Parts: sequence; C-alpha cells; structure tokens
Amino acid sequence: MSNTEDFSDSGSEYQPIPGEIHTESEKKTTCGYDFNWLNIRWLRFERNHPLQFQFKETLNADMPFYKVDLSKKQQGRPAYLYNIQQGPLYPSRRPVTIAKKKDMLDLLPYIPPIYHQFYKNLTVDIPTRSSRRNADERSSDDEITYD
Repeated sequence: MSNTEDFSDSGSEYQPIPGEIHTESEKKTTCGYDFNWLNIRWLRFERNHPLQFQFKETLNADMPFYKVDLSKKQQGRPAYLYNIQQGPLYPSRRPVTIAKKKDMLDLLPYIPPIYHQFYKNLTVDIPTRSSRRNADERSSDDEITYD
C-alpha cells in the first residue's frame, strides 16, 4: 500500500534542464544571424562536424556559408536527484470523504482479504459547515467551476 514517504514535494526546487529543447538555437547561426528555413538554397554537411550544417540562401558560389550548431549548449544533466533535499509531499495520510469510504467498504467482498485492513483504517475527512454549504451551492449550479 502507499505510504506518505512515497510522494515527495519537489516544488520550487525543480528547474527544467537547460538545452533540452532547441527552439532558439535552431533558428540562429553560430554568428547570430536569424534565418528562415524556407530561404535556404544550398545545404552542406561535413563528416568531421556531425552536429553542424552549413547553408547559403543563394546559389552564388562567392557568398560564404552560414554555420548552424545543433548540439546542446550544456552537456549532460545534473548528476543525481539524490542531491536535492525533498520533504514529504503530505505529512500524514490524506483523508477521504465519508461517502467514498462507505463505497470502498461496500466493495470489500470483491477485494482480497489481505487488503481489507487498509480500507478499514482509512482516515475520514469530517466536513465542516462551510464545506457543506459550498458543496450545496456547487450542486445547485448547472456549471461546474474549479477554484
């Protein structure tokens, strides 16, 4: 069964890995020239530079080639996620509603007996007056809104 330690809160510590998506670098050359893929007339690839290609926007042999680098700007990923301290996402078990627990207990005949104790020990969220009032207001509305 699930424990509260199974879920961690990475929250604000998670940062996307730089260089993962190459949208900016694929539209600029190594010298910073913005280019349009539709204007390319001449492509050149070199065996000793597999992650680069060169292009011209004209068929004029006197014009120089522009160079585009397709390699990642930052090599690799952070070493391990073990270095990031993560606290538990939920400090205790999450409660379920009374109706949900009743429904799950009604289904116990279909669940193997080894798991019965887990369902019997589920904590129940006791609704307060304000939450009951909010639930009544939501049930009377035609449209469901999410806060």
